[in-house]
Amino acid sequence: MIGPTTPRPRPATAAELDDWDARTVDVPGGNVLQSRAWAGHLEALGWRPSYLVFEDGVRVLGCTRPWPIVGGGGSYVARGPIPGGTIERGARLVAVAEELAAEGADVVAADPEVEVGDGEYLAAMRAGGFTSIDELQPSRHRMRVPVAPGDDEAGAFAGIARSTRQRIRAAERGGVVVVRHDARAEAEPGDGFVAPDEPVEAALQRFEAMLWEVGERRGFRFARAGSIASRRLLP
Repeated sequence: MIGPTTPRPRPATAAELDDWDARTVDVPGGNVLQSRAWAGHLEALGWRPSYLVFEDGVRVLGCTRPWPIVGGGGSYVARGPIPGGTIERGARLVAVAEELAAEGADVVAADPEVEVGDGEYLAAMRAGGFTSIDELQPSRHRMRVPVAPGDDEAGAFAGIARSTRQRIRAAERGGVVVVRHDARAEAEPGDGFVAPDEPVEAALQRFEAMLWEVGERRGFRFARAGSIASRRLLP
C-alpha cells in the first residue's frame, strides 16, 4: 500500500538493473531521465546514482552530487517517480527522499510531471517536508486534446485554442519537422516523426554546439566540452 507510511525503497539487485529501462522508460509516462544511460551520463560528471526499488516493483532513479569540502550532497530525482497518481507519487517521493538522506543527501529536488495546480499532490509533498523551488529548467507545457471516434482534423482542431492553432499552422507553413533519434524504434510513415538521416552522435554534437552558444550569450557554462555528445541517451 502506498500512503503516508510508505516503506523506503531498497537498492536494486543486479537482475533489476538488467531490465531497469523497461520499467522506467518503456512504460506509459516513462522518461529517459530515469534511465540507466542518463544515470551513466551524470555519473561521468561526478554524480552518484541510486537505483531504488519499492516493494511493489516500482523503480526510481535518484542521483546525488557531493558537496566539495563540507561533505554530504544534493540529490535530484529527475521526472520520477514515473507511475501512479499524484498522491501516490508524493508518498513515493517522500520515501525516496528518506532513503537518499540515509545515503548522505542533505537536500532532495524532484520534478515529476503532474498537472499544474494539483492540490492533492502539493498537500502530499508539503506533508513530507518538500517546498517549492525555482524551476530547474525552462517551463514546459504539454497539451492533451480529446479526440472522439470519427473526428477528422477539423474536429480535433476545434478543441484547441485559437492561438495554439495559429502556432501549429505557422510551423506547418515554415516546414518545421520533428526528427526522432531512437535506437530502439524506427520512425514509421504517418507517426508524426521524420526518420534521421545522420548518426545520433552528429546530432548531439550540433545540439551541444547550440547549447554552448546560448551559454556564452547568457553568461553560463557547461561541465565540459564533449560531455553531451560522448553518450547516447538510449542504448
